[in-house]
Amino acid sequence: MRNLNVNTAPIASLLKAMGQRLDALRIKQGIKNEDLATKSGVNRNTLTRLWQGKPVSSENLFRVLRALGAINLITAAVLEPPPSPIDLLDAPQSKKSGKAKTKVYSSRSKSVKIENGPRDPSTEGAKTGLVKADREAIQRRFQKKKLSLNQDQEKSH
Repeated sequence: MRNLNVNTAPIASLLKAMGQRLDALRIKQGIKNEDLATKSGVNRNTLTRLWQGKPVSSENLFRVLRALGAINLITAAVLEPPPSPIDLLDAPQSKKSGKAKTKVYSSRSKSVKIENGPRDPSTEGAKTGLVKADREAIQRRFQKKKLSLNQDQEKSH
């Protein structure tokens, strides 16, 4: 089942592949079904259903993964990814008093136009925000970092 396309394969095939992989992990670790059932708090019949690729509750799946020390297999689905630098730059800036400012980036302009917020006399006439070239440089760096993280994840599997 190595050539299984997770984007298009039937759910039943995905469940079966996952069950087989987890059962193989259990066997590799030398853990008996009875011991895993005790350690995870999951019924032995539920473990058998999991190994066969039959649906089990997500709670039981989490218990088994944790007991096998394989909870990292679903970390990406559980944890919210950190915001990208671009997301942080695009987030509206707010102050304790007054209205929140919304940054509007123009592809034609190198400055940022602030809308729906109070005017700050100290910044009148000054260039505010990011220069377009800086924004593009940040996007390139973020993409490179994202690619290297993906490659590291593929190597660990």
